[in-house]
Amino acid sequence: MKFGLAPLAVMLALALAMGMTDAGCDGRSGPESLATSSDHVTVPDTPELWHEFVTVTDWHVSLEKKGEKPPGGLESWAEHWSISIREMKKSQENHEKYVNYIIGARSRAGLPKLHE
Repeated sequence: MKFGLAPLAVMLALALAMGMTDAGCDGRSGPESLATSSDHVTVPDTPELWHEFVTVTDWHVSLEKKGEKPPGGLESWAEHWSISIREMKKSQENHEKYVNYIIGARSRAGLPKLHE
């Protein structure tokens, strides 16, 4: 099963909140770490989530560089990154850090700039 980055980030945050990972088991992350409003969840910027994000982003950049298709049946990598960045801006705590990582990782790989 393939997932895009945004759904993966949300799943990881929910797993952390529900205590399904080591981080959740040792009390460093839990439901209290998710900031919510009536219809909005802010995904916390934790070391565990950052590590997962970097791993998935680097993997996706390597797939893009190899000419592989983007995950989730999307038509293009530009669409994948656009959706990922848009969703991060809506829900990720410290989203600038995550967006800048995507831009930097793609640049280091010699991939073209994204157009927003």
